[in-house]
Amino acid sequence: MKIAIVVGHNAVAKGARAKAPLSVQEFDYNNEIADAMVQLVRRPLRAKKFNRIRAASYSREIDAVYAEVDRYAADISIELHFNAGPSSATGTETFSSGSTGSLALAQHVQEAMLSTLERRDRGVKILSRTDRGGRSLHAGLAPAILVEPFFGSNSGDCRAANGLGAEGMARMYLDGIRRYADLPEVTGLGEDGDAREAAFLVDVDIVHSNLTRQAFFTRNSAAFKAIIGAINDKLAAEQHGEQINPLTLEDAYALMSAQIGTRGSKVDARFAHEQGNRGLLPLPANLGLWNGPSSLNLGASMTPERNVKEYLLYLANLKNKDVGRDFWGGSLYRDLFTQEVVAGNRRKQTALLAAIVHGYFDTGNYHLGLPYGELSRRVVAADKDSAPLLELLDELGYQDLVRDPAVVDERIAQLKSGLALSRA
Repeated sequence: MKIAIVVGHNAVAKGARAKAPLSVQEFDYNNEIADAMVQLVRRPLRAKKFNRIRAASYSREIDAVYAEVDRYAADISIELHFNAGPSSATGTETFSSGSTGSLALAQHVQEAMLSTLERRDRGVKILSRTDRGGRSLHAGLAPAILVEPFFGSNSGDCRAANGLGAEGMARMYLDGIRRYADLPEVTGLGEDGDAREAAFLVDVDIVHSNLTRQAFFTRNSAAFKAIIGAINDKLAAEQHGEQINPLTLEDAYALMSAQIGTRGSKVDARFAHEQGNRGLLPLPANLGLWNGPSSLNLGASMTPERNVKEYLLYLANLKNKDVGRDFWGGSLYRDLFTQEVVAGNRRKQTALLAAIVHGYFDTGNYHLGLPYGELSRRVVAADKDSAPLLELLDELGYQDLVRDPAVVDERIAQLKSGLALSRA
């Protein structure tokens, strides 16, 4: 699990100044704490400090640092501050974007701060993007919080913080993060660990030894259908009655067929993927961001069953999560699947999902802005004629196409092969 620690304010505008015995400004104080957090963190947690660089405007400053956080592929981010106000103001509060992950992280860190500092509980509060301080919570992809552990304008609060020192404050924040990640349960399975591992989503066995790609799909078709059903049930429950974009058998077969690891002609459950994990299927480095806390600490290798379940859950979340970027028809990536060009057409939705997995809708892969609607139309028509898609990707400067002009045609062929498997 990768933690981004963002230091509030910047080296020029350092924020509020705390009273004695701290007698320090926010930026300097929290820089020391962030450094301590990086030093104290232990695997499976990892951490990196990010400093805000003064820019022409506040919004540019925030957007720039959280773009760096996104490039780090952080699973969560925490921005460090302390509060200011009248000398009588006191207490601890945490700010959240209101997303499920942000709220859960905020609650755990708030509880850790309260139990450590023992100041007044001012609660967890939700900020919109336009609220003061809210841009920090909405600018990046990872669940984000902003902490105000005490009032620098209150002498009693400052004495409590001073008593902990930088290391004590760092341990306090890391304690809250560990509670959020539920590390004891995830990393220490205990006597019934095997049963809990198998029961994640649904209890199935994946047969894989000495099987060709086609035989692998034939032998495991019932297991795949059971996993897909469990995933869609999970999504429906979490949406509380709102419409979901269900994961389909076509999605699963097409993407798995294209990305499954093989050695010779056989599937390889120990295949080393470029993304860093070993297993049948590649998993993104920021898996916890997509699949939630239960997926944060799985390590580079896992059982074939868990690998397949996590991969298919990741695909389903690509179809349903709001990643905080908007286009003319809604929010990415969720609302791409409700466009008229793909709505109700399973084959076209699978083509669109494959394009998302391959980064066609990731602005970081281009040197120009993306016409999402036109790109969607050419993606879903590419199985009949790939020339218009190739033309648009070339015009936009799609990086994979620049490196290897044959890559898009190869992906379209893999997509067709996987779709054929789903109908077999």
